[in-house]
Amino acid sequence: MKHSFKKATLIAVLLTASTLTTQAAEETEGTSWVEEGFAFNPELSSTGLAQQWALCSATLKVFSGELKKVADQSATAKLIEQTANGASVAIIGTYVLGFAKNMDDLDKDTFTQRFKEAVEYGQFASVEFVDKAMVFVAAQEESAANDRAWMENLTASAMDCMQPPVLEMQEMLINTVRETVMGVPK
Repeated sequence: MKHSFKKATLIAVLLTASTLTTQAAEETEGTSWVEEGFAFNPELSSTGLAQQWALCSATLKVFSGELKKVADQSATAKLIEQTANGASVAIIGTYVLGFAKNMDDLDKDTFTQRFKEAVEYGQFASVEFVDKAMVFVAAQEESAANDRAWMENLTASAMDCMQPPVLEMQEMLINTVRETVMGVPK
């Protein structure tokens, strides 16, 4: 009985969330783990922003996995999974932009080395921060009052990560990585 209630709860929450609309985000009763407006918070350091992108990546990976398990929403789940991957790339872009903000004091010789260090640390963070965030999400599931509360929090967090302004910022950061790190034009 508990398993069928859990499955019914997951299906109900995920089907509501799979519409990917702002309305769905406003209607959830869950509490988001993601800092509201993080993508546009000038007070967050590069590491603070990167940690929020990592939390989005982990949340969306788990959300996508839950959607695949309980509903016939494979295309939607794939889209969410790709968004999770994009959040990981946004971490690299965050460090590249952080470098750009502080490059005024660099001479030609130090510029290349510092840029390389920013990219390498961004690559490291895009894996390690996401791994840490995955543990956080798993701990949230373990400590939730019940399955429904956890799913509502997961849904609220996923919806915060999929708000149009956040996705636009994510795309800008991905393009920054493509253009400056990989040399690929938009």
